[in-house]
Amino acid sequence: MPLLSGSRLFTRFFLALLVMALSLTLVLGVVFYLERSRAMAELVVDRWAPALRAAAGLWTLDDPPPSRETVVLQSAQRPPAAGSVPVYAARLTSLRDVLTDRGLPPLALAVDSRQRPATLWIELASGPTGTPRWYGIREPLIAPSPPQRILAVSGGVVLLAALLAWWLARWLTRPLDALRQRMARFRPGQTLDEGAAPLPGASEEVLAIDEAWQALARRLTRFEQERALMLAGVSHDLRSPLGRIQLAASLLPDTPEVAQRRAVIERNVQVADQLIQGFLDHARIGTLALDQAVDLTQVARQVVLQRHDAAEAAGFALRAELPPTLVLPHSHPQLLERLLANLVDNALQYGGSPVEVRAGASGERFWLEVQDGGPGIPADQHEQVLQAFYRGDPGRARPGTGLGLAIVREAALRLGATLTLHNGSPGFTVRLEGPLDP
Repeated sequence: MPLLSGSRLFTRFFLALLVMALSLTLVLGVVFYLERSRAMAELVVDRWAPALRAAAGLWTLDDPPPSRETVVLQSAQRPPAAGSVPVYAARLTSLRDVLTDRGLPPLALAVDSRQRPATLWIELASGPTGTPRWYGIREPLIAPSPPQRILAVSGGVVLLAALLAWWLARWLTRPLDALRQRMARFRPGQTLDEGAAPLPGASEEVLAIDEAWQALARRLTRFEQERALMLAGVSHDLRSPLGRIQLAASLLPDTPEVAQRRAVIERNVQVADQLIQGFLDHARIGTLALDQAVDLTQVARQVVLQRHDAAEAAGFALRAELPPTLVLPHSHPQLLERLLANLVDNALQYGGSPVEVRAGASGERFWLEVQDGGPGIPADQHEQVLQAFYRGDPGRARPGTGLGLAIVREAALRLGATLTLHNGSPGFTVRLEGPLDP
């Protein structure tokens, strides 16, 4: 899953922290800019005010004397080159308020930025009659330029906030991600290490979740082991009388009438034995230790060769398209053999010719599929046929235990592989795809 996927907790933490940081930066930047503009406006107005009062005929003896350095331009009309005050010029907007506070309420403001420094034109009601007139003052501090330094500082703060939000989100979600990976690596039947190191940097809540999950996984493993032991014992107890029945049937007189009945007995004993073997396979799949490097190609060839003659006698073409070698570093030969045997047997029993076994690898993943030329399974039954003891044939016209694909599904889970069923036209394909090293 991509690191910045919208469904990841890390992404949500990161975006939430980033939005908070951006909002705080924006508010602080605006407040600082407005306060700074107000301070600059008070500074320049206090220097201009006496000269403006004198030029507008509003100077009194109580006012400080005008500064000779402040040159006030005058015009009866608004200068043609003077433009409106830009919306981003908060400093000029503050000038209007400060001039009003100083007793010089402007009727209008305009700026001539053709030369440097810019000229600020102020329309005031001058003289005793209050005749409007325009007064201009050249001042470097009133240039209506965007607050570049403030924007640069704000950009740096935003970048720093993004990096901090990234680090904080990683710090908060890293233990959860480590727990997710630990849970994803767990396979049914796997024994957890009692001395496993705690999750680094995890909070008490995450550690509690980890402990609860480990306790649940140990109970699941113990349950699988007890179930396998129980089924093995039951199967042994059932096979003993079946063996005696088989022996007794073989000792019956060899007459035509008895031979027919003996064949029925032997056939039913064989079906019961297959059912018991299916129980055992289903139970053992969950308890096999995946601690061996197994060549999938070698196991597949062995399964195909064992069934080749019987398939040919039944009119099936059984073929295999396999790479020279395909090693799964964490597997078990019996698990792979049962997986492939059930897939091939299902194809030979319920499918049609030809039956093809294919396997391969792409990058760090492997795939395995068995395809037959039969009618397939209705799409609405694909999930059901993976359940134990489900039979797609309600009339049970064909023998079977209903455990074949259930065993395949359990084996796929142990390997960390996904199992998909696909109907062709005609044909039916069962495909596994998973990591080479789960």
